[in-house]
Amino acid sequence: AIEAEKRKHEATTRQLGKVRNVLYPNNELQERELNFIYFANKYGMDIFKWIYSELVINKFEHQILEL
Repeated sequence: AIEAEKRKHEATTRQLGKVRNVLYPNNELQERELNFIYFANKYGMDIFKWIYSELVINKFEHQILEL
């Protein structure tokens, strides 16, 4: 039972590490590591039209968009 819990804990730790790497690539904020080419390759060039349509242009603070 202890070994099973240990394996479960290790699996959870690995999963959390993967999440952290997605949120903070190379221990930096995403916007400092991922540029527009990454998103263009992943989602196509229409991603920029979508981003523009979702942003509130006269809102001068950070905005969060979910892809």
